[in-house]
Amino acid sequence: MFNKSKPFGSITPPYQPPDCDRPAFFEQEGRLYDASHREIIAGKPAAVEQPAPPAPAPAPVAAPVADAAAAPAPAAAAPAAPKQLTAGDLIANVGSIPWAKWLKEAKRVLGKGCPAGKEAILAALAECHSAGGAQPKGSDEPVKPYKGPDGQPIDLKAWGESRTEYLFGEVRKAIKHSYASVVTNAHDAVDVLLREKVIEAKNARNTDNARAPI
Repeated sequence: MFNKSKPFGSITPPYQPPDCDRPAFFEQEGRLYDASHREIIAGKPAAVEQPAPPAPAPAPVAAPVADAAAAPAPAAAAPAAPKQLTAGDLIANVGSIPWAKWLKEAKRVLGKGCPAGKEAILAALAECHSAGGAQPKGSDEPVKPYKGPDGQPIDLKAWGESRTEYLFGEVRKAIKHSYASVVTNAHDAVDVLLREKVIEAKNARNTDNARAPI
């Protein structure tokens, strides 16, 4: 069983093991897990949860005969708002949702940092799903700093000014958590920090040789 409290690795891009029905996004203690943290075993498909049967509708109550003519017609119920898909929903249903709708929902979840290409989007969604996503847009509450594996906040300002170093995967998760932007290399990460006025251009980390995805 996947344990978030123990060290684990993210697989980017996702790896499709042979004889398995879904790609692997994480590895922990030599075992592979999908985007929903379910263990992947060759020849054994993932258990699919069956939806609960709908509750029976309550029986209508007949109005008294004497008041039937005077009673106003009941107001039509407002249509229920459509459910917004999460990163986990999009990963689990990548092959069953029409591509146009899937891409639209992925762009909504990932924001302006949504990458191009299905595999890159899946990797970004897996990272978002694992990290718990960014602060919802429009929220008045401040975003809590993203914490690394040691429980300490990732100092993006210090990293952007080359005053400290982190594994780039942790920098990428911190930027996604705080600014709803998905980056694939250090150059793009510094661009986000400049755009968000976290650092100034004169103090920015040199990333001339860091445009390749990490």
